[in-house]
Amino acid sequence: MARRDPSGTGRGRCRKIMRRNRVSAKGVGRLPAYSEESGISSAGDLLRGFERGGFSSPSAHVAGDLRRVGWRSPLGVVEPAWRGGSPQSTNGSERESQEEEMKRYIAGVVAVVFVSFLALGSVAYSQGAGKMTYGPYVGIAKLTGDGSEYWKMGFTVGGTAFYPVTSKILVGGRLGYTRFTPDEDKLKEQAGVLPGMSVDISGSFSSIEIVPTARYMVAPSGSKLGVFGQVGFGYYLMKVKTEVTGSYMGYSYTESAEESENKPGLSLGAGVHFAVGQMGVEVFPVYNIIFTEDESTKYYSINVSVMF
Repeated sequence: MARRDPSGTGRGRCRKIMRRNRVSAKGVGRLPAYSEESGISSAGDLLRGFERGGFSSPSAHVAGDLRRVGWRSPLGVVEPAWRGGSPQSTNGSERESQEEEMKRYIAGVVAVVFVSFLALGSVAYSQGAGKMTYGPYVGIAKLTGDGSEYWKMGFTVGGTAFYPVTSKILVGGRLGYTRFTPDEDKLKEQAGVLPGMSVDISGSFSSIEIVPTARYMVAPSGSKLGVFGQVGFGYYLMKVKTEVTGSYMGYSYTESAEESENKPGLSLGAGVHFAVGQMGVEVFPVYNIIFTEDESTKYYSINVSVMF
């Protein structure tokens, strides 16, 4: 029965392969003698042995081809460098250049929209539409989609600022940081650690969120309670780190990888606003949809904010 592939937060998203991993092997001088059963004759054979079905080192078995083992980050599959791979072609370089150009273009659009929102709010403020409100927020976050069960609940921190354009419409933005870590126990269970094998799996997925946002608020006259909905379109700066270390039969191995990617995304939210003296307290969930390749990366957060 084939193992389930706990993909990150989407089946095929961002299938860009990370090839800049570092593989280390200790104790190579004590490698066991070659045998027909194990097929081991060198350190390279030791690392690649699991492909022949004869032997698995801790890193090869658990991290080797991480798609096979079940490690897929929200940015895609992590594949170790020792597995090889074709050199980057000229067409590949051209595509990368086009992608970078598109990223800069999108970042510029987001910056223009953000500045436009602030300028619009400044004009509204100067005309007496109301004062700017701003404040920090904290919250909990959770990845959604296939394989999200292999990532623990995360956290988010950030700040928001809004200018009232009318009595109900506010424009502004949100700057946030969200981070998740993998569930090591579930990943080990999925990978199938050999008896006597010591394995540690660590890593993180983080996202910096720069999101111009428009908000529609309804607050009855004289009431201290208001409700609102909001939508934002912005830029997400994502980074994933993975590392698997292990020891088996006196040998120690490490596989690690790191990759970054910046993509546009949509932010949808709603919440309630409580007036407390000259301040306000807000509780608002936000659902983020990041337009990574093939399929979007998605996560939500439930936040509490103090507005001044």
